[in-house]
Amino acid sequence: MPPPPTSPPPVDEKKSPPPQAPPLLPYSDNTILGFPKRRSQFESSYETLLVFIKPSQRGLDHKKLLLRLAEQVNRVGGRKYVGRQMGFGVVEYLAEKYAMIARRLCKVMRHTIGPGGQPSASQIRLLYQTVDEGELIVRHFSRLGIPRLDPWQANIKWKADEVGEGLEYLMWRLIKLVDEWDLPTDDWPVELWSRTFAKIWEADVTRKTRDVPRPGICSIA
Repeated sequence: MPPPPTSPPPVDEKKSPPPQAPPLLPYSDNTILGFPKRRSQFESSYETLLVFIKPSQRGLDHKKLLLRLAEQVNRVGGRKYVGRQMGFGVVEYLAEKYAMIARRLCKVMRHTIGPGGQPSASQIRLLYQTVDEGELIVRHFSRLGIPRLDPWQANIKWKADEVGEGLEYLMWRLIKLVDEWDLPTDDWPVELWSRTFAKIWEADVTRKTRDVPRPGICSIA
């Protein structure tokens, strides 16, 4: 009996399946996980992408823009907006979706970045748009007085209308931002976002007193 081979037999390349290219648009997870989990996912994708980004021949360093994106994720989900015992569930939902979009952008850039470590022009535009969107969200949170406003106060009709309208506008803008990507509907079902937002807002404003804690958004969808 011949001795067992010391190495595996050569692979017949004619019979081997061709290597699969990485997906250009990784599948997204549309379940509600909460902002802390989404931020953790973003940070993982963001840190991986940082390794591949290189300065361009013109000296442009898009790492700085990527760092700005990370700052915006943390600002949108800052402690004065997200995680407050008497805070708004819809605010955390908005912050979660922003972190989710930021992570998706990092994953797409990682899979499609050129050999010179440069994002495409369209990706750079999306990066600028996403950073600017984070700035706008934070400004609107401040204008609406979110850090100082409890949901039980929003039961006052005029306040509920003002805050609800402002936050709904931010949700609409995030959906429009995703629409810029021209993704298949099944891959990124943003039409669900508005309905989920409405459910969470209803849970927010039906709390009549300070004594009712904020419902966990993961249990609402």
